[in-house]
Amino acid sequence: VTGVQTCALPICTSFAPKSFMHHISSSVNYIIQSEEYKREYISKTLFQYTKSNIKVSGILEERKDENIKKLLNENLQIIINCLNDNENILMVVNKYDQAIIVSDYLNLILSEYGYNNIVTALRSDSDSNLNKENLKRSKIREFDNRILVAPAIAIERGHNIVDEFGNSKFDTLMFIVRPMSNPTDYEQHIKKVNGYIMNKYSKNVSEKRLDTYRKMRKDAFTIYNKLTRENYGLSSLENELRDDVTVTLFVIIQQIFGRLCRIADLNNMKYKPIKVYFMDGAFRAKKEGQYDFLKELILYLDGLMANDKYSNIVKSLYEPFYLALKKGGNISDEV
Repeated sequence: VTGVQTCALPICTSFAPKSFMHHISSSVNYIIQSEEYKREYISKTLFQYTKSNIKVSGILEERKDENIKKLLNENLQIIINCLNDNENILMVVNKYDQAIIVSDYLNLILSEYGYNNIVTALRSDSDSNLNKENLKRSKIREFDNRILVAPAIAIERGHNIVDEFGNSKFDTLMFIVRPMSNPTDYEQHIKKVNGYIMNKYSKNVSEKRLDTYRKMRKDAFTIYNKLTRENYGLSSLENELRDDVTVTLFVIIQQIFGRLCRIADLNNMKYKPIKVYFMDGAFRAKKEGQYDFLKELILYLDGLMANDKYSNIVKSLYEPFYLALKKGGNISDEV
C-alpha cells in the first residue's frame, strides 16, 4: 500500500507477545484469516491432559528413558483406542534418541495386540543407521504408517504431511514430553537476547544514541546472564523469564498442532475432530508453587483475548485453538 508501512506475518506464531525470540513487534496492518469452516473445525479439537504422575521433562537425564516407557504403558489403552478407531498418530518427543526409544518399545508392546511394525521413528538425515521402522527427516512426506514419532524441533515447521485430498494424514497428536529446547543451548540464548533487544528498542528512537546503545548493551548482558544462570527451576524464574518459557512452549505446540490443521476444501475435508493428548506429567503442577504450564497458558491467552490492543489480531490467529483448549479435559481444572 503506497505510503503506508505494512507488516505481513510469515507465520501466525510470529505474533507472540512476551516471547523474547518469536514475537515481531511491528504493527500489524492486515490479517489474512482462514475460511470460517476451517476455524470452526479447529475449534472442535478435543484436548486432554491425562493427569499422569509420571514426568519425563524436568527430571534427571538418566531417568527419562525409563519414564518414557512407563508413560507409554500408562497410556497404552488410549493409544490402542485411537488405532482401533482408524486414527493415525503423531507423537512428539524432544530428541531423535527418544523417538527411537518410543518406536522400538511401542512396536514391541503393540505387537501383542495385533499391531505389527506400525510405529516409525523420524531420524536425522545424517544418521546412517536406518531400518524399515525409521524415516529420514528429509523423507518425512513419504510417511506411510500409523504412528510417527518425531522430535519437536524436526516437525514444528514446514512439513505438510497430507493425504490425496489435502487433509493432514494425522488425526491425533500426543505429547510424550513437554517440548522444550535445551535450556543450556547457546544458540537459543543468543536468539532470545537479540529478540528481547529488538522488541524493546526497535521503536525507541533516541537523540542520545550513545546512551541508548549503552542501555541496550547493559540489558543484553543482564538477560544473557539470567538465561545462562545454572541450576534454576522453572518455578523459581522471574516473571519475565517464566512468561518467555510459557509463550515459547505455546509457539512450539501451535506449530506442531498446525501439522494436524491441514484441511481440504469443504467437499473433501475430514469431519472427525482432531485429538490432542498432553501425556507428560510435567504439563501440570502437582504441588503449590510449581510451574504449571497448561494453567499458565490459559492465563496468558485469557490476557491476550481481553487486551483491546491485541484482541482483533489474537482472535484471528488463536481463537479456535483457545476455545478448544479451554474446554479440554483436565486442562484448567485443579489437578
